Amino acid sequence: MGDFSSVIDLIIFFSGLYILYSVISMKTSGEINSVLLSKEMDIKKCKDLEGYKRFLFPRSLVMGIMTVVFGAAGLVNVYVVRLGSVYTALVVVLMVVLIWYFVDYRRGIKRFWGE
Repeated sequence: MGDFSSVIDLIIFFSGLYILYSVISMKTSGEINSVLLSKEMDIKKCKDLEGYKRFLFPRSLVMGIMTVVFGAAGLVNVYVVRLGSVYTALVVVLMVVLIWYFVDYRRGIKRFWGE
């Protein structure tokens, strides 16, 4: 189980890093990376693109940080020391953050795209 779990933890960790890279890039360059948009969203139809960026930034930042932390904790749990209830708590926190992020993300689409 360790090998498969490690691969999943690495994917989660690097996905979190990519989200963080995309968030920081959005903040510095003003461009929104496609990882932060669903495929059906046409950026040209956004009612307030700068407002959407301000809306998206803190949420995506929290999502990226939590994903990195969870992926790193998974690797620590497999290779360094069993985290037990700490790891279980992180699973719960990650699930809460995921639900919060996607509910708020949909709210942002309705607000800034009118969908």
